[in-house]
Amino acid sequence: MRYTPGPIWRGGTGPRASIATAMDFLNRKTFFTLLKRRYSVPRHQYFWDALDGLKEFGMPSRTSVRRLEAATIDLEKLLEVKGPVFLFADHIAGWAGFGERRRHSPLNVDDLKTAVAMIRQHAYFRDKDNFIDNYYICDRTFKWFAVFCHEKDWHLFIVPSLCKSHKFESWTAKHGVRV
Repeated sequence: MRYTPGPIWRGGTGPRASIATAMDFLNRKTFFTLLKRRYSVPRHQYFWDALDGLKEFGMPSRTSVRRLEAATIDLEKLLEVKGPVFLFADHIAGWAGFGERRRHSPLNVDDLKTAVAMIRQHAYFRDKDNFIDNYYICDRTFKWFAVFCHEKDWHLFIVPSLCKSHKFESWTAKHGVRV
């Protein structure tokens, strides 16, 4: 099912000046079957507990949302992401505004800018009413995951071979991302 949300932000420049154009709801069972072929998720735990073999980088909870969004969007150039981009959550709070049937459905969008717009519009990230969930962004390779965490911080889990370049070091320095 194709969904076209209204404008996410108005005017301006930079990562917040995006308008999400379209996204697809994905079949939960099919998507998580594909994901579980690569990562074994322990029962009753967060998905990121299955990412032990990946290198972890992060930014603390005091980092502004704008900086988290900019770091996420810049992953597109760094990792040469060529859509589709997937978003999914840990099935706690889920997505806001999609109704009960679609609340925990994984999503498919065209690029990281749209993914960030969906997180801003429909995730309970840093929610004032304390609804919580982890929101994951990845591409079809499943070699990296940007996570907007329930503890109000941000993480990047990535296969070690992708973070050995000078380009990656420059990205971490630019965005203040730490090991």
